[in-house]
Amino acid sequence: MSRRINWTPEFTALLGKVPDAELAKKIGCQQRTVSLQRRACGIPRAPSPTYWNDERARLLGTMPDRQLAKLLGAPRPRVTAARNQRGIPTFKKSPETPYWTQDRLALLGTKLDTEIAKKLGVPVNRVRYARNARGIKPLRSLDNDAVALLGTMSDSQIARLLKKSPETISSARKRLGISAWRRPPAFPSEHAHLLGTASDPELAKRLGVSCYAVLNTRKSRDIPACVVHLTPQQIELIGTMSDRALAKRLGCNSSLIASTRKRLGIPAFQTQKRWTPQERALLGTMTAPEVAKRLGRSAGSVRWAKRVLEAGG
Repeated sequence: MSRRINWTPEFTALLGKVPDAELAKKIGCQQRTVSLQRRACGIPRAPSPTYWNDERARLLGTMPDRQLAKLLGAPRPRVTAARNQRGIPTFKKSPETPYWTQDRLALLGTKLDTEIAKKLGVPVNRVRYARNARGIKPLRSLDNDAVALLGTMSDSQIARLLKKSPETISSARKRLGISAWRRPPAFPSEHAHLLGTASDPELAKRLGVSCYAVLNTRKSRDIPACVVHLTPQQIELIGTMSDRALAKRLGCNSSLIASTRKRLGIPAFQTQKRWTPQERALLGTMTAPEVAKRLGRSAGSVRWAKRVLEAGG
């Protein structure tokens, strides 16, 4: 039977400060006796002197106990006990330096949110939230007059003209779905003799250049514009087919056909002509292609008319 230990204040003070085995040897009792007394007092065991070397001990208090325990692969209570036994205070996170410093806040509203976000390397939503939270109005990129310039010249030219950054012009243009300006092909000098012999749109289409290039080159050489007139035979064809189809057939611009038709009061060609009783009478008497060829219609329209007729339409 083990002898009863008189736990003097001196012995009690050593609980948890030195390993249980070392204290048991000093008192002259079993290690289990010391362990039971330490647990009864709610004192954690002393850290192993071989575990908490100088390198590990220096980490105590430099980060939260849970984080250090995970780093060392040790139980969190073991880390907490080692820190408390050495009188090291609990780690306290230093107040974080606010992200929106005065210099960064000064940028809000001076440029587009997208530009500021790109410059600071943060999401655009973070910039927009910071601006709205401080009641700063967003920069309106362009007014109506400036928007009218988009796509008519390069973004860099518009930027210089409006005294804005090229990024502002480019982002506004893309946001509005306006295509970037492309330099039109120069008018080929070897075809200068053709200027004034045909309408500017027709000549531009034939040479694969812009109508603007043809117009500018013709004016720079003081060559009058070509006035295109339709012959009486050509005028008779207006309204018998679409303006586009007739222009393709006559080799001219469809705008010439349309303007002539409107000037003479000729109604536009109707692609779906009404079926006359005589035409309806032919349906079903021969094949659809034969009826189509005879009436000058498409086989599809013949089949459609037949189905309508059979349905009682």
